[in-house]
Amino acid sequence: MTKSQGPFAHVAAYAGDPILTLNEVFEQDPRAGKMNLGIGVCLDERGQLPVMAAVRAAEERIFEKGGAKPYLPMGGSADFRRLAQELVLGTSSIALRERRVATIAVRTRIADMRVKLRRALESMVPGRDFSYITRQRGMFSFTGLSTSQVDDLRERSAIYMLWSGRACMTGVTPSNLSQVASALAETFRH
Repeated sequence: MTKSQGPFAHVAAYAGDPILTLNEVFEQDPRAGKMNLGIGVCLDERGQLPVMAAVRAAEERIFEKGGAKPYLPMGGSADFRRLAQELVLGTSSIALRERRVATIAVRTRIADMRVKLRRALESMVPGRDFSYITRQRGMFSFTGLSTSQVDDLRERSAIYMLWSGRACMTGVTPSNLSQVASALAETFRH
C-alpha cells in the first residue's frame, strides 16, 4: 500500500525540524563571515564551538559512570551551588549552617550581550524601543523581525536565525556584535 492509498494520504509530509533544517542551510552557505543565530550553542570569538580540556575530562568521567543525563534545573546543579557557597563563604560559615544563603546559576554572558545589542540598536535606530531584548530571559530572543525580514537578513548579511524572528543569543559574541547590530538595524530601517 502506498502513502497515497493509505489512511494517512491526507497528511502532508513532515518538512523537518526548523532549527536543524536552518542549520543545514547555514552549513551549505559558502559565504565567509556567515553567522548562525539559530542554534543554541555558545561559540568562541572565532565562531567555533569550544571544548575545554576540563570539559573533556569531565565527559570521560561521566561516560565511565554511565546512567541517565537529565537536563539541570533552571537554578543549576544543587551540588555545584553548595560547593560554590562553601568555596566563597567557607565550610564553617554560620550563614550556611543557618541556611540563610541562596545561590543560583546565572548566565551573565548572554545577559551582557542582550544589553550591548539593545544599546547598539537604540543608537543605530533612534526612536525605536528595543527594551524587549533585555526583558527576555534564556538563550533565545525575539528580535521583532518578520519572516520576510529574516529571509532578507539571511540573503543580504549571511545571518541565520529562526524564521519566527527568534535569535539564539549565544551566537552573538563580542567580536560579531557590531556586525549583527548593523545588519539588524539596516533591516529595521527598511
